[in-house]
Amino acid sequence: MTTTDITREMSMRAYLQSRFYPPLPEGYVTPALEAIDLCTAGDFSAYVMLPEGLNPLPREAEEVDGVVQVEAAHLVGILRLDYLIENDEEDWED
Repeated sequence: MTTTDITREMSMRAYLQSRFYPPLPEGYVTPALEAIDLCTAGDFSAYVMLPEGLNPLPREAEEVDGVVQVEAAHLVGILRLDYLIENDEEDWED
């Protein structure tokens, strides 16, 4: 793990704790970062797996073979992270 990874995790943790009331569980940190990376790469419909027992779950989450997952674009939208996506806006709106 690099210093940049640690800084990203710390920043996301602080964001999730301060931006929402009540603060979102720490379990959202890794899925949120994965969703940002996928959307930045243009893979908006890729699924991000959520940790077991994460509460509250997004309404858009689906359980497949015992694994809870949500599309990257939905998670980015739910967590209000779209301002971090470095991609063409036309792709984002599709």
